[in-house]
Amino acid sequence: MNRELGVKILVVGDSGVGKSQLVTILTDKDNKNSQSKWTIGANTEIAVHIYKQGIPHEEATYLIELWDISGNQAHKNSRSVYYKG
Repeated sequence: MNRELGVKILVVGDSGVGKSQLVTILTDKDNKNSQSKWTIGANTEIAVHIYKQGIPHEEATYLIELWDISGNQAHKNSRSVYYKG
């Protein structure tokens, strides 16, 4: 049986600590050495993870939304928009 599940993960923290780089590493399978850019507001990336358990395999597909929220103080007032839902 294959189930599809959605997961939303907010990546938050201070400016310059590596949030965008973490999201890039988790979602860019082809180029692990790519450099991320500064986030303005928020950036969303999608990762797909297929989890298999047991014999016969019970399978679940996870669609993981990674929301990279800017840590820059200039965007402080707009962050709450991304926390809803």
